[in-house]
Amino acid sequence: MLPYGNMTIDRVAGLLRMSTRTLQRRLSDWGFSFEEIVDDVRRVEAIRRVTTGDGTAIEIAFMLGYSDQAHFSRAFRRWTGLSPRKYAARAYASLRGSGAPHSRALLDRAGVETPLRSGSG
Repeated sequence: MLPYGNMTIDRVAGLLRMSTRTLQRRLSDWGFSFEEIVDDVRRVEAIRRVTTGDGTAIEIAFMLGYSDQAHFSRAFRRWTGLSPRKYAARAYASLRGSGAPHSRALLDRAGVETPLRSGSG
């Protein structure tokens, strides 16, 4: 539902076969709001996609239901304190330092320039 902007409380309530007000009440009883849940789903998915290089920033923005890359980048900074590009670079540095055997493939998919990718290594 996220990529098409269909993540509305009315739509989700309909899928759950309950009224919008009932869904709001139940979420409130559990200490949540619909907007907080949508924001959290977007945050987790954005961090996963940026870290693994699953798409460009604009592709990730649209996958998560943002109308443009600028809105996505602002939200990403709010969640992490970093731009998507800087976050990916830090993830790269962390993976590179961990010695994880799959880290180079992950970084290649992320499009992060490394000495091995740029041919200077």
